[in-house]
Amino acid sequence: MRTRTRAVRLISRVGLVGAIALGVFGGAPFVGVPVCYAQPADGSKEDEAYEHFKRGVAFYKDSDFPAAMAEFKRAYEIAPSYKVLYNLGQTSRELRDYALALTSFDQYLTESGTDPNLDDKEKQKREKAEAYVKELRPKVAIVTIEVNVPDAEVLVDDISQGNTPLKKPVFMNAGRRKITVNKSGFNPNQRFIDVGGTDEKTLKIELQAQGGGGGGGGGGGGGGPPVEPHTVIQAPPFVALGIAGASGIAWAVVGGLALKFHGDYEDELAKFPGDKAAIEDAGKQAKNFALGADISGGLFAASTGLMVILFIAFPPYSTTDKDAKKDEATVDFTISPTWAGLHGTF
Repeated sequence: MRTRTRAVRLISRVGLVGAIALGVFGGAPFVGVPVCYAQPADGSKEDEAYEHFKRGVAFYKDSDFPAAMAEFKRAYEIAPSYKVLYNLGQTSRELRDYALALTSFDQYLTESGTDPNLDDKEKQKREKAEAYVKELRPKVAIVTIEVNVPDAEVLVDDISQGNTPLKKPVFMNAGRRKITVNKSGFNPNQRFIDVGGTDEKTLKIELQAQGGGGGGGGGGGGGGPPVEPHTVIQAPPFVALGIAGASGIAWAVVGGLALKFHGDYEDELAKFPGDKAAIEDAGKQAKNFALGADISGGLFAASTGLMVILFIAFPPYSTTDKDAKKDEATVDFTISPTWAGLHGTF
């Protein structure tokens, strides 16, 4: 029975290798190249890894890249082989996860470069991987993450990158990325950073021991989950902006009416014979609206100046600056249906 079981396994593996070698991927370069796993004593891990690998090949052939990614990752977890890293790189590239694709190809080149028995097919794959690395590099940021304590887990967008100290910088897709650092006995620390392709940054994060005071390094954990920073826009300059806008509209309307009534006054003066009462009424209207235009124009100028001053005095700030501002004197403008005024802390 044992001999028969081994024969069945051998036939199935030979069939897998033959099917892949004949091009089950329909032209996808090198995808599905058979993987030589280290042979465990009972062969169970290798068999399980092969099953996941075969399913990944089938999913990739059907362009179901998320499912292919899951199967290739599982195969690599069960029985790591640098050859699966190539499949992971290609699948990640199809999914536009450029950071994971670059990470996979980079690791593939590092690990395959130490294999003295590379065949021609594997050498061609290395050339292709090097081309992928050149293509992907401009799309990915490189971030060096430094943490003040060893053996802390680093996660990027909730995906583990390993424990500190990290052996190499982390590849990140362009955009806003969430960085989380955890270690037992320490408050978790979470940051959000914005990165673009080709960026190279160093991020220093400090963990504070639980019970040791406030979280270090900015954005540290505390009594609750960390909150993504956002920009706070203060009220006073926008109150002045509203007043300036209203007075500007009033100035334009009243000024237009003043010009109209001045024109009526000029028309009455030009009539012959003139009507004294009509002339006086038109002159009075023109004078009143001219005075109103002067007042609204002056209010517009004053509120505009006040608005500029308040925008300088009360600039927008990020919530990440909140702790830095807590000991500073602050002044806020409050307005309600029954009261309006200034209040602050000193």
